[in-house]
Amino acid sequence: PVACDRLTQFLGEALETGQLPAPREPLFLRLAAERQFPRLPYTAPQPLVPSLEAPLAPRTTLGLGGAAHRLVSARTEAEVIRALELADAEKLPLFVLGGGSNLIVPDEGYPGLVLSMAMRGVATVPSVSRRGERTLRVTAAAGEPWDELVASTVANGWQGLECLSGIPGLVGATPVQNVGAYGQDVSETIVAVGVVDRQTRRTRALTPAECRFAYRDSALKREPARFVVTWVCFELRPGGPPALKYAELQRVFAGRAAPSLTEVREAVLALRRAKSMVLDPFDPNRRSAGSFFTNPVVAPEVADEVVRRALERGLAASAAAVPRWPDEGGRVKLAAGWLIEKSGTLMARTVEFISERGVPVCGHIGLTPQSVHQYGGYVVQGRNEDSVAQLIADAIALQEAGARMLVLETVPAPVGHAIRDAVDIPVIGCGAGPDCDGQVLVLHDMLGITPPPLPRFVRDFSAGGGGVGEAVRRYVDAVRTRSFPAIAECYP
Repeated sequence: PVACDRLTQFLGEALETGQLPAPREPLFLRLAAERQFPRLPYTAPQPLVPSLEAPLAPRTTLGLGGAAHRLVSARTEAEVIRALELADAEKLPLFVLGGGSNLIVPDEGYPGLVLSMAMRGVATVPSVSRRGERTLRVTAAAGEPWDELVASTVANGWQGLECLSGIPGLVGATPVQNVGAYGQDVSETIVAVGVVDRQTRRTRALTPAECRFAYRDSALKREPARFVVTWVCFELRPGGPPALKYAELQRVFAGRAAPSLTEVREAVLALRRAKSMVLDPFDPNRRSAGSFFTNPVVAPEVADEVVRRALERGLAASAAAVPRWPDEGGRVKLAAGWLIEKSGTLMARTVEFISERGVPVCGHIGLTPQSVHQYGGYVVQGRNEDSVAQLIADAIALQEAGARMLVLETVPAPVGHAIRDAVDIPVIGCGAGPDCDGQVLVLHDMLGITPPPLPRFVRDFSAGGGGVGEAVRRYVDAVRTRSFPAIAECYP
């Protein structure tokens, strides 16, 4: 195996530098490349020193929960095996912890052994794809931060992961979920997944076929107690063009020259940031348990019916504004987040669950600003009788579920008046007319620094000068005297 690795590495480097001409039928190189997984630098294993009653909240993005009865950090595959043996010897359940971005820890903590993946390192080697293209194989340890790896590949001009920018967590979790976003899945570039088999206590490399990748699924996910991922090898394309398969990204670059990998990464980060899907310490909505909804995959006629109802109820400006994508077998993938955000009656179940636990909840119906791009712009809601009836039903459902107040956004002024009269809780308007109990305006809009296009309910309160404080005082006075919003700032 060592000689084979050295030979394949030599051949790959010779091909990359031009010392070896590309053969017409690179069969030998393709066969050799099957073993050409870049090896991570050797790290000597250290004795395991378990931490007792180790706090888990700081290791999660939510920052909640109790302690682990025991916690060990593994920097090598040998240390992973020792941790498995320790859990078995002490008859403790074992939980593998990555970046903690999809993790809710109960207040009582975890009663077993938590294995924290601390394996680091990235290695690369030139290779050849099955189609005879010159590629680069990149092996990353399971404990490498995912977005740092993506940023590095983009900076180096290696195509294949650019649309997966901004996703929190570690590399080792990506094949388990078959992580994907904005038109890319990791299964498109994964050539091998290094694991420790928990049954045999041996290391091995799983092929993509053995991983049995599917939409947000894999054999690793279906058998969570079987393997511990220790490294992942990706095959990327140096100098390759970025993937622009996702409609939201296509709209960003419509009418522009072909973007670079860096420009696509920046666009993805901007889209995610607008939806509070980037771990930004300055974003109060950053605390998230991840995208725990998977998009429903339905028959074409079901998707057509969803579009028909969305247009009928004024939930989308056009059929193109209803997010959906073709899937395998002629089926259609719908956007779960869009469907949920459009259904206040469904969200009432979540509000009821949270309210029963003593957490004050503010409901939000109408247009949700984090999904403006999905809806095709600032689409006014409540433009027909069915849509108005649905909004009123949603408002009542949220009130009955325990919501303390309601934000109503981007609806005609008469609809805002009707919804205020339909519920007893305060209704705060944002582009919903002057009859709401209160008004809210984003600070950027209030200060006149939001780039166009702007919705009609935006007013620049900084126009009179005096700085931020004076602009806020003008806004407060305008709301109290009901001079904001003016008729021209309302939707008829």
